[in-house]
Amino acid sequence: VALTLIAYAKLWRRHEWELMSSVRGGKDMSEENGANVLGAYANVWKLSQLQHVGASLLKALSARASKIASDMSAAEVASTLGAFAVIGVQPEDWFFTKMGQRAEVVGGSMSAHDAARTLDAFAKLGHRPPKVALSALTQQCLRKVAELGPHDIASVLGALAWLGKPPSADFVPILIARATSTAEGMTGQDLAHVLHALAMLRLAPSRDLLAAIDQRFRHVAGDLDAKDVAQIYIAFATMGLHLAEPMKSAIERRAEQVGPSLSAASVAAVLSAYIRLGQKPSSSLLSVLARRAEELAPDMGPEQISGALEAYAQLWGEVSSALLASLSSDPNAVVAAPSLEAAVSEVGDSDRGPGGAMRLALMAHLGKAFVDAAGRRIAEVAPRMSAHGVANAFAAYSRLREAPADDAAAALSKRLTEVVNDMDAADVARTIDAYTKLRALEKQFEGSRAVLFAHCCSTEPAPETPVARRAWRKRDI
Repeated sequence: VALTLIAYAKLWRRHEWELMSSVRGGKDMSEENGANVLGAYANVWKLSQLQHVGASLLKALSARASKIASDMSAAEVASTLGAFAVIGVQPEDWFFTKMGQRAEVVGGSMSAHDAARTLDAFAKLGHRPPKVALSALTQQCLRKVAELGPHDIASVLGALAWLGKPPSADFVPILIARATSTAEGMTGQDLAHVLHALAMLRLAPSRDLLAAIDQRFRHVAGDLDAKDVAQIYIAFATMGLHLAEPMKSAIERRAEQVGPSLSAASVAAVLSAYIRLGQKPSSSLLSVLARRAEELAPDMGPEQISGALEAYAQLWGEVSSALLASLSSDPNAVVAAPSLEAAVSEVGDSDRGPGGAMRLALMAHLGKAFVDAAGRRIAEVAPRMSAHGVANAFAAYSRLREAPADDAAAALSKRLTEVVNDMDAADVARTIDAYTKLRALEKQFEGSRAVLFAHCCSTEPAPETPVARRAWRKRDI
């Protein structure tokens, strides 16, 4: 049973790799040979046939494995579970029950590699092993930590993060030291899993580990997929770590390459990561993110779309002003961020240089398309938007100096009257400030602005909200 599953998993992985290679042009999506359409079609057909024929086979094998689980060796338990994890097929619950019971018996005799594979398989298949089995597997990994290979250590940390089971304080430095010593053999995906797991487990990486990851990253960045890229950004933002060169440039280049594959959650995560890190992306990456966000906007939820729009607005201001300052003849000039409309006209300004002006214009065009798509989505989802989401939306339009479309403005104003009493002081301040700045662009907000000011007056002003008091002084009602 174990050998058959291993063989099937290898066939599946080989066809999957051939498919991705033909679509992406090898490991790196930037290679010039591009997509081999006929090859991709052939591999899609192979995978579909393998999946169709294999469905009954896998069901029969999982049933057989459940019956003979009590006879399985430690390596056979690890191989059986690992094969299903590779294929991504979920057996029946009773299969996990039997395999978990057997893992309780043989877990303490597993090799470090098999214990890591078993933990990783349970996590990838979304099933928690029985308490006794989990304890036996984790203890075996920790006892034999010196035998864990590069992929093993990434698997163990990833599984512990998914299970929400941080290692004991005594073993944390041992695991981090092992990750440091094996980093030079890790794949890009391994590095992403290690960073993400440390962030989820609230474990601080050592300087030596970060240096080892940085050294290895430049060699394997081309192997990262869209999910890996997003995980790395989330990890750095969660741990509050600064993205330093050369890793920052390497991850940005890869993010540009896999940008068309990013999910809505990943786009929002990458944008918000830069805000949390206090850093700004390259102009080309911001353009890629805006383009992908435009494509995904119709499927974004209310909080995703408002959060992505607000993060984009902040980054647009920082990136565009930095780009304009770099093109200025005065090296000490402080250049304010232009509106999207004004930035489009920069392409015709010969004093700023054609290269920089073109980059700015392209960034603005793509940003404008995203803002328009976001407005259409906001008009649809505003009735389900939280108070914080409403504040984000208004703040974003204010930062961009873009008046929302009529339907989006009406939907936001209506929602504001419904959630204004749920707003905290910071959101009240942001929204008042946004109204103050937007009123010159739109007159639709008059009715709802009165509601917001009334709420502000009925609440004792908090000392940490100077924006609200400044907006109040500028009122003309």
